[in-house]
Amino acid sequence: MLTEMSFLILGVPVGYALRKHSLVIKMTDHVLTWSVRILLFLLGLALGADADLMRRMDSLGAQGAIIGLCGTAGSLLGARLLGPLLERHLQKNVRQEASREKA
Repeated sequence: MLTEMSFLILGVPVGYALRKHSLVIKMTDHVLTWSVRILLFLLGLALGADADLMRRMDSLGAQGAIIGLCGTAGSLLGARLLGPLLERHLQKNVRQEASREKA
């Protein structure tokens, strides 16, 4: 774990020093993209090999769907409740900005 943290901390000044080199940024982007893809593939292999997880997939899928639906419904409800408040706040700011420009 110390090695990983050291690389993470060392990457900040190295990235700052090399931020102007477009080739380094482009290569880093490609390497990072493929690293994430490979890690996701390996995660899928590990999960697919877990027999207990595969036996419980139907109940876990149902629970995941319920949690996802409830989360989405809560977000929509929150947006519906906060929308009018934000709209009033934005209109108030627009009126204040217009009065400042007239003055």
